[in-house]
Parts: sequence; structure tokens; C-alpha cells
Amino acid sequence: PVLKVSAHGSGNSASFQLLDAMGPPEMAVISVGPNPPDNKYPQPVLIRRLLLKNTDVYLTDRLGHISIKSDGSDYEVESTYQMGTEYAKFINDIGYGGALYYR
Repeated sequence: PVLKVSAHGSGNSASFQLLDAMGPPEMAVISVGPNPPDNKYPQPVLIRRLLLKNTDVYLTDRLGHISIKSDGSDYEVESTYQMGTEYAKFINDIGYGGALYYR
């Protein structure tokens, strides 16, 4: 399953109960736009929760436009920018290191 995370990735936008009930998701898309400096979304607790469920995390401010195409049984993900080692380190630093999300 694919999860579109609500509330720009607030800490309580996807609980463990939701993730367990839905499958857990193979991937999660978080729409992140320019926020005021005091809004640090997505929050580390949510990223950690997704990583603990082995969910690939796609952030729109880092990967650009994200599209998902499906034939009903399989799906393909495309983004403006590719996930690389820098992106993986960035996500891990937030999820496991507790770093706040800054733009």
C-alpha cells in the first residue's frame, strides 16, 4: 500500500495503529512546502515511525513532483529528483538522529 501522509507530516498524522491496520505501507508521500521557521514538519517522530515499518519516505520539497502510476495491481513511482545516498542519510538523520527538519 501507499500512504499519503496528512498534515505535512505532523507527529500524530500516522500512528503505529494506522500503519499496522493498512499493511504497513511500502511508501509514504509527505507534501512539504515552505513553512514558517517554527514549524518543523515533517516531525522526527513520524519519520522514525515510518522507517521502523520499512516504509520508503518521499518528501515533495526534496524530491519535487511525485507521481504514482498503477495498473491496479502494481505501481511505479516517479519523482523530479532521484533518491540518492544524500537523501537516505537526510531521512535517517531525521528519523533516527532526531534532527529537526530545516529548509
